[in-house]
Amino acid sequence: MTVIGLDKLACKKGHRDFVAIITTRLEGRTHLLAVLPTDRFHVAEHYYAAADTLRKQEMKHLKQELPAKMYEQFHGVMWLFRHRAADLPPDDQARLEQLFNYAPTLRVAYTLREKLTAIFDAPLSKEDALRQITSWSAEGLYLDLEGYRLFT
Repeated sequence: MTVIGLDKLACKKGHRDFVAIITTRLEGRTHLLAVLPTDRFHVAEHYYAAADTLRKQEMKHLKQELPAKMYEQFHGVMWLFRHRAADLPPDDQARLEQLFNYAPTLRVAYTLREKLTAIFDAPLSKEDALRQITSWSAEGLYLDLEGYRLFT
């Protein structure tokens, strides 16, 4: 197995009865591995961790590449990266934007994370949710971000 997919679906519209769908791609076909009862917190925990892993890798790279004085401007950005954009004041959003200018891959990971959270927050039918998650997954696969291979 080289690719594992993780999707979350509500069993009943408007209820908090969720299942995680675990799949893999073998020989060009998708195969179901498991359907597990879960909640949105546990699903979000995984994709937030994937984004944070990528953030750590990029920050390590920036620390090696940038002069120390320039790198200092990103002190404390970890906490900003872990928050949703809508929850950040404009000056913190500007600091994140500055980071994204130096590490464009982080912008992509952050945007994918925000999009997936928006899908989970939206009151969607099962069909609409599946369509949006499939589209999100295709975008992540197209961009080929290492930390997000679990979700494509």
